[in-house]
Amino acid sequence: MSHRLLVLLTVILTLTVATPAAAGVRFTASFKAHDAYAYFVEDTCKVERSITGEEPDAAGKYPVLIYVHGTGAETGDLATGNTVVAAASAAGFVAVAPTYLGGPTVSSPHGIDLQTRCMFDRSLPTTVLSAVCARPKADCSRIVVAGHSQGGMISLRAANWATGVKAGWALGVFDSMWSTSFTSREHGGTRALPDRAVRVVTGRADMDVLVADTWSSVNRFTGQACARGTVDCLRGDGSGWYVVPHAPPPAGPTDGSADHCYMNVDGTRCYEIMPVDPFWRDGSAPWTLRSALAWLRSKI
Repeated sequence: MSHRLLVLLTVILTLTVATPAAAGVRFTASFKAHDAYAYFVEDTCKVERSITGEEPDAAGKYPVLIYVHGTGAETGDLATGNTVVAAASAAGFVAVAPTYLGGPTVSSPHGIDLQTRCMFDRSLPTTVLSAVCARPKADCSRIVVAGHSQGGMISLRAANWATGVKAGWALGVFDSMWSTSFTSREHGGTRALPDRAVRVVTGRADMDVLVADTWSSVNRFTGQACARGTVDCLRGDGSGWYVVPHAPPPAGPTDGSADHCYMNVDGTRCYEIMPVDPFWRDGSAPWTLRSALAWLRSKI
């Protein structure tokens, strides 16, 4: 038996016999999302949208994780979001995933900021934050945020609107669009989250779209200074950035191409309704869900 086959069989066996985490309690809620078609109107938190969530079954108070999906994944059938919510609940979070209409705001930092306000503004009673903080088990002095693509940009803005946000994890946010439109620190030129509370993970295909800009862009955004072509630019505390390399399992995505949706089984088709890559879900590499949840826990 080849060494490669032995390694693969070992991983499959390990995932098969692993003791499953205790099932959490599922719940639903709603919030008033940004009216994406009322583009230049500031008071736009008027469109009712759904929230899916899960929390640990045991009594007690738990930190909160909010995951925001990417553009075009607003149907509610969100494989990535559902996977994050279930894994976060098993890791001891009250976890939620809201939906929103992202198409009209995807290329606009101002529009994304309005999306963020409707999800996180502490002064509003209709936000995602207010809905999750109404849960008796939610400890809203300890909040972490995450998101993919436009959702990643929303999540990294959350602390600008809400106290209690301790860290942000963004997936797939430095492709050709983000490298040109999101190099500054948003919302008036500032970002409430410090550099060491930010973790960015993106696919190599995203980084290679605009080679002259994406590497310097992610460095500026995270406060790092790693050379172009670097894979691991995480600090010792896990903040910074990491690029998912093109590689076969179990080291990388199952389709061998780490693109904008590297967390999907078929990363070359960017739909969040697709099944997630089992190595992203269960692996321990720095680009995986398990690794990110452990890092987020370390920040609260």
